[in-house]
Amino acid sequence: MSNPLLCAHGGFTHPTVWEWEPTGTTATRQRGSRQALCAWLPTFELRLELVRTPELDSTSVALLSPGEGTRRTVWQVSERASVAGVWPGQLIS
Repeated sequence: MSNPLLCAHGGFTHPTVWEWEPTGTTATRQRGSRQALCAWLPTFELRLELVRTPELDSTSVALLSPGEGTRRTVWQVSERASVAGVWPGQLIS
């Protein structure tokens, strides 16, 4: 099996692996591999909110951490919010 460049999980028992041929133009599918792809997007939710509400892109934006506790913290911040001094983990007063 060659080095997979893209791996898609097709179920817990039979994952599907896509492998690119050396030419980079064709892909073959094989069953039974235990390989998986993990993509970590640290500000995915923030970017999603900015796409959903474009008018927020011109201001400082911060998302609160999930949960309903009394000591909420900042979870994700936009670049503008970071420049303004807001950072992830900061307590909300």
